[in-house]
Amino acid sequence: MQAPASTMPDLQLPASAAHMQRRNSKKRALYLTQIVVAQCNQQRLRALLIQLCGQQLNYLRTQTADHGCATRFLISSEVNLKMFFPLLMRELPSAEFGKISQIFVERY
Repeated sequence: MQAPASTMPDLQLPASAAHMQRRNSKKRALYLTQIVVAQCNQQRLRALLIQLCGQQLNYLRTQTADHGCATRFLISSEVNLKMFFPLLMRELPSAEFGKISQIFVERY
């Protein structure tokens, strides 16, 4: 069952992103974001990230925030964001999602 269009986040990358990926072909694209959840949901968030991303999860850091735990993570651009974030939103409805930033790192 698909969610109504109004609740689906618009995660379109700017048109210049494709050009940037071609220009930075020796680099790989990653997405950096932060999610804040209540302390009691922290283990669930970590388990979901590992389950949904697997080897595409490149970095995960958790620290205490004013009203819960803030988790920053890097995921590969191969992860389908249009499916990934709605799944997290459905599983953790009280979570606060931060801005999604695309960064480029040297391939290793």
